Amino acid sequence: MPRSLLTAALLMLGVTIASPASANPRTPEPDASHWPEELVATFDLAIGPMTWGHVEFEDPYAGLQMSGDALSLDRLTLAGGSVAIAYAGEWLTGAVRLAYGTTFGGETPVVAGLGGATVEGVHVFSWSGELGLGHRFGDLTIYAVGRVAWSRAIVELNVDALELRGRRPSVGPKVGLRAHVHRKLFLHAAFFMDALTFPDHRVTVGLGIGER
Repeated sequence: MPRSLLTAALLMLGVTIASPASANPRTPEPDASHWPEELVATFDLAIGPMTWGHVEFEDPYAGLQMSGDALSLDRLTLAGGSVAIAYAGEWLTGAVRLAYGTTFGGETPVVAGLGGATVEGVHVFSWSGELGLGHRFGDLTIYAVGRVAWSRAIVELNVDALELRGRRPSVGPKVGLRAHVHRKLFLHAAFFMDALTFPDHRVTVGLGIGER
């Protein structure tokens, strides 16, 4: 074989061998985890007393206005649940929470001045924000935050389908902990004390999702 043809063949062979490597450069594998490490979500059950005696309730459609004392709502024990999205950094922690509670058990409150009318149900919706300090020790996270909440109560009466509405704030300290039990799943418990209507308080326990 002539020298020129041999040289051309070797050059073509070299290009053929080198081309697959150059056509398929190695790229880093994408990260399979898309959950932000500092973001957690909690689903809790809650119970605790809450004072409504000083709150003014009204039915804007019936033109009726009454105090919480007249509705026998001075101190209610509410049970319900809440959901929250929280930020859990190395030291800073915060959350936004939506909660619902209703009365259970006990005697039916009698409304003074409405001919023996009774309260059929009380529904309390709360929106709150939390901010404070927390730290993780292995699988356990402990935190202490300040909590500010705005609650709206709907009181159902057994007279002409009346519904009275009242609103009140809550401010106070809250302490809690999270204990990871399996991968992103953790148990959650917390205690809140209302500084505006002491000794009102709330205890929450539940489950959450977040990085260790």
